[in-house]
Amino acid sequence: MYWQEEAECIRVYGVIKDETIFGRKLVLRREIEISKRENSFVIRDEMENTGDRVGLHGATSGLEDYFYLDTLAPGQKGLITLR
Repeated sequence: MYWQEEAECIRVYGVIKDETIFGRKLVLRREIEISKRENSFVIRDEMENTGDRVGLHGATSGLEDYFYLDTLAPGQKGLITLR
């Protein structure tokens, strides 16, 4: 993890690798942007399948309107931004 301070916000960055626990080789890159001027923050997540299998089957069935993590083929990425 590391952070950067800018004039209007502080950004915190982190990388979490799933391969050690579950062997799926999914990588989560997270950026949290915290505003200095407003009472708000933004979370940006990027998931990447760095392995040779499709990951997280069955864990995403309730998210009908969004991309499924289990549809990330090897080498594919997905991006989620929450405000």
